[in-house]
Amino acid sequence: MTALSKPRSQPIATHPIALSVLAVLLLVAFYSDVMSSTALRDEQTYFEAFEEVREARSPYQVKGFYYFPVFAVAGAVLLDNTGTSWTLAVMRASNLAGLLAVVWVAMAWLPIRLRYRLAAAAAVLLLAPGVRLGVATGNFSFLATALVLMGLHVGMRTPLAAGALLGTSIVIKPLAAVAVPMLALQRAKPALDLRHRALIIVGAAGAAPMLLVGARFWPGFFAVGSTQLYEVFPISRTVSFHRLLYSAGFELAPAWGSLLVLVAALVVARWRPWTPMQLVCIAIAATTLTSPALWNHTLLVTLPLQVLALWILRHRWTSRDIEETSLAFRRRRLLAYEAVAVGAAILAIQLSDGVGAFLPQPSPQLFLALLPPCLAPSALAAYVATGLERGNAAPLH
Repeated sequence: MTALSKPRSQPIATHPIALSVLAVLLLVAFYSDVMSSTALRDEQTYFEAFEEVREARSPYQVKGFYYFPVFAVAGAVLLDNTGTSWTLAVMRASNLAGLLAVVWVAMAWLPIRLRYRLAAAAAVLLLAPGVRLGVATGNFSFLATALVLMGLHVGMRTPLAAGALLGTSIVIKPLAAVAVPMLALQRAKPALDLRHRALIIVGAAGAAPMLLVGARFWPGFFAVGSTQLYEVFPISRTVSFHRLLYSAGFELAPAWGSLLVLVAALVVARWRPWTPMQLVCIAIAATTLTSPALWNHTLLVTLPLQVLALWILRHRWTSRDIEETSLAFRRRRLLAYEAVAVGAAILAIQLSDGVGAFLPQPSPQLFLALLPPCLAPSALAAYVATGLERGNAAPLH
């Protein structure tokens, strides 16, 4: 099978240029939401939480606020010092910058020319339902997702920066809580020395003191977290492994469910030596299994899996090995099935918001509706990791 070449190294100046082009496209496509002078739906929730903190009350009195206390305290401080308009502008600009970073980093491993990479990123911005929903609601998950993907992207080359990025992302939204121990305890190929592992942990630990900000509000956070899975999330469009279990009648507490996934993820990380890119894929899948709530805008964290799966499929389909074999027709037919499976997994993620059409109570119908989007990231990770093992892509550079 034809191996993918090493990703083209782009001059550093091309990245801000590309991001500027994508920013203009984002502004044109979502002008009314991006330039709205009033808070969007999720932004209103955040501002209500900020106001609660300003009044020395718990932000978790606000329905729908699930972020760590530091987020509410930082927002309250920003609101006190800059006012509503500037606070809204800073939050929205940083979050949309995160969105651009998510899309651009997801394309980073494709060994294609800059213009094609830019076109692919533009297509995601314009067509992905998660982008549209996240921008329209002002949900702050884009920034956290960007930090996760950037941390995983540089994990093997600059471990201290990787740990810092992942640690900061956890402070905003704990998507990457499983990724840090996976990077630190993995069996890498080539092997990592103890210093490399230690730097990942040190970098992540450097962000930990931020969790002490607003420590008095932690009891309220845990009170919400102990009940949200069964009292709030089932009536929303959230997709998660936790809710999949709930739909089947298993009421496992979110903390225990996440712990089980973490243990399984560490077993996989230690199971055998993984290349950097393989581990990135496995870590991304693990993040989707540990979170008790995922919407389609949060599932943009799986965008690298989707992109790499399509690229590997393309190379398998265009391989000359198929043309030269007497079993070409059978191979083509099997690859057609493979293409359907990959496409179905990607669509399950992109269209996961459709789960909201089902009644929230546990039922076979809800279970079957949740099954594809919940398992699709892991299926894509396995597909990409296997493809990389066969020499379909170069190691993470």
